Amino acid sequence: MIADVFRDALAGTSRRLLFTSALPALVFSAALLGITLETATDAGASSAADAGGLRTGLGTGLGTAIATWSDRPASVRTVHVAGFVLAVTLLTALLAAHRVTLLRWAEGYWPGRLGRRLGARRASRHERARAELRGDVRAGSPDAYETLYLHYPLPGAPVLPTRLGNVLRGAEDYPRTRYGIDAVLVWPRLFPLLPAPFTATFASSRARLDAALAVAALSLVFTVAAPVCTVAVGGALWLAAVSLVVGALSALTGYRAALTTAVVHGQQIRVAFDLYRGLLLDTARRGGRPPLPEAESVNNQRSPDESSDAIGSAAEREIWEGLCGFWYRNIPVEARVTAPRSGG
Repeated sequence: MIADVFRDALAGTSRRLLFTSALPALVFSAALLGITLETATDAGASSAADAGGLRTGLGTGLGTAIATWSDRPASVRTVHVAGFVLAVTLLTALLAAHRVTLLRWAEGYWPGRLGRRLGARRASRHERARAELRGDVRAGSPDAYETLYLHYPLPGAPVLPTRLGNVLRGAEDYPRTRYGIDAVLVWPRLFPLLPAPFTATFASSRARLDAALAVAALSLVFTVAAPVCTVAVGGALWLAAVSLVVGALSALTGYRAALTTAVVHGQQIRVAFDLYRGLLLDTARRGGRPPLPEAESVNNQRSPDESSDAIGSAAEREIWEGLCGFWYRNIPVEARVTAPRSGG
């Protein structure tokens, strides 16, 4: 049983690693290698063609490199292939290790004084956009309400410098405004209790988000690296310009895909707290023991006092605020729940 669970977990991790890191790294490395071979080989072929009165076109350099591949010694080909595989492997490992860093950069958590200044400037723009949407909502626009609900945190929560950051901030702020739950604090405790079908769907959407961000990040690197390599080996300037445009368009496409996926991912975060937060409350009531399976809980006869399922919204908010205070600041739940309220 343990071996089966380990094999399934490893297979799932391998699939996610392939989709989110290995494939983007492979495509990026192949594209950069292709543009370098095209430019370097074409530069040498152009010199020979000019001497002989011939002309070379797009694809000539890469075609020449492929045609002469078999003429190279086996040891040289082995070294080239091993170097390419090593580069892809290292890039895959970097992407896998820094996927959280990529997400935070995409959200607008930029380091340094320049990053803070740029972030504050862009955040003020999003603050104005949120205020305009609130005005449209008060005017009765349903589209404006949907945009505000899905793409921005509610008023009172600070906005972030990027659209993707505000989408995820809005999802993280949702449990606080509805239930008094600190999502960042509670989520690691709630996630292990979620049912397997939901966690599979959630992991799939997170994998798509990571893959889109990896594509966007590598495309930005390609936007800089490809023109530099082209110019460094003496390639044509128009080819450098084309590679720059292609890289920029790929980065924009990847970011837009990440933004679309983030909206779906944010909805799943909201649904997790709406439907399954009671699992964590039940576990906390049992002293950290997970909830009983459904069939076992049906057979287990409990008194009405022990199975009170209906909790008022105000009482539930007080419970969650007490739990969050206990988990984060070690404030006993009883001290918050039973503390006398100052009367007017």
